[in-house]
Amino acid sequence: MQNSLLENYRAIAGQLGLGLDEGAGAFTGSWNGWPLCIYPQNANYPYNLTIAIAAGRADGGLTREELGRWDKKRGAVSQKGSTVLVSVAGPAFRVKADAVADKLRTSLDAAAAMLTELGFQPVCASCGQPKEGIRGYQVQTDLALLCPDCAARTREALDGALRDPAPENLPAGLLGGLLGSLAG
Repeated sequence: MQNSLLENYRAIAGQLGLGLDEGAGAFTGSWNGWPLCIYPQNANYPYNLTIAIAAGRADGGLTREELGRWDKKRGAVSQKGSTVLVSVAGPAFRVKADAVADKLRTSLDAAAAMLTELGFQPVCASCGQPKEGIRGYQVQTDLALLCPDCAARTREALDGALRDPAPENLPAGLLGGLLGSLAG
């Protein structure tokens, strides 16, 4: 991450009261009780940001009518599973951290108000259950809003996948690699 971008990200995180995962280039924390991650949609456009909020309700996700009521000036809104996504376009050049933070603050306030009004509650993006301690975790190259139980299960599954190379397939794999190299 470039120094000027990192400085701006630090300033934005400070103004919004969020944490900054410098390695992932993402903001994490909560807004009015809603666990969230904010990350760039594309590394080439680091100020076009996606706000991901873990939210669910008993009668399902956002309806088409509810999506239609969203003020598009606050960003484009969609839902993927138990995660509500708000895409916020940032400035193309002459970026000022204050302006980006203000735009994010406006979108965060609107999203939190909408979700509360519509009866949503914070939930884990994996199990969909309302639990304490939901926060952003980096899972390989993605960010996920998980409860501590799902985070632990994900960590164990990933550790197991990295440690267990399926020994029963090892001889066949070695033999296949050897034959492939001889044929080439």
